[in-house]
Amino acid sequence: MSSYSSYEEDKKRFDGWRGFLTEQENVEINTWGQLRKTVKGIVMRDKVEGVAKVGLDVLADAIPGGGTVKKAWDLFKALYSAPDSKKTNTKLDKINIDDEYSAIVDDTIEDDFLKILVASIEKEPENQQIPDDWDISTQLEDYISKKYGDRTVSGYQK
Repeated sequence: MSSYSSYEEDKKRFDGWRGFLTEQENVEINTWGQLRKTVKGIVMRDKVEGVAKVGLDVLADAIPGGGTVKKAWDLFKALYSAPDSKKTNTKLDKINIDDEYSAIVDDTIEDDFLKILVASIEKEPENQQIPDDWDISTQLEDYISKKYGDRTVSGYQK
């Protein structure tokens, strides 16, 4: 028995990868529901099979620490803390905080903010578009301002 695969097997594998790569170029995360579904998929990717699992693994690996997440909170924390230079080229990047803000703001404040943010995202309507101008650094500014009597961080440029 030969260890070489047949032409048909190679073609099938190649076509599968071509389809996967096309899907990766067109990852759609435009609504809050799609964002939640993507987060859930990355967290649950061990239970997914086939090309979808490969896609989720690639997306998870694009996030520093993303390959080890077991809960949605872990993924949000990994996205939030990722260096500004690391991008998934999806709206998941909107969850990445400005590195300078992260250096300034105490970790306990950031963790409290993230808990509120995750709960807020869970409540957003399934088909509602994620606003193009929605930005986590601005959200953090607002959170700190409300919690600490109009005192906040500033200077972040989109």
